[in-house]
Amino acid sequence: MDLKKLRATGIMVVAGAVLAIIGTFGPWYGLRLDISSLQVHLSASVNGWHFAYLGWLVAILCTAAAVAALLRAVPSVTPSLPLSEPLLIMGAGGLSALFVLARIVVRPIGLDLRWGIIVALLGATIVAAGGFFENRSAA
Repeated sequence: MDLKKLRATGIMVVAGAVLAIIGTFGPWYGLRLDISSLQVHLSASVNGWHFAYLGWLVAILCTAAAVAALLRAVPSVTPSLPLSEPLLIMGAGGLSALFVLARIVVRPIGLDLRWGIIVALLGATIVAAGGFFENRSAA
């Protein structure tokens, strides 16, 4: 693998995928209960892997996009794909961002958003943007 052949957009895709995967492990929703009279403070959270399997899908799509970006740095590997690699990367990142955004808009009643879902959205958006810029530079 020749990392010198990895363009800035490839690094962007890999960094976004890592960020999205970290976000899936972080808390997406949380609940905090404070009962002052009893001096009880309860807190609970749910991450992307425990909520409707969405974290798995985001992690798989972003990992596939990162692998596709890294394969461009391997000179002996030329995969035969029906679409160009930048379009597939952009699609994987875009779908991931769309899934996470849907979970932000349609969230369980009574639960607050936590940092993990925002990080996952940011990472997936960076993956999609990396594919978009790679597609623009290839044209």
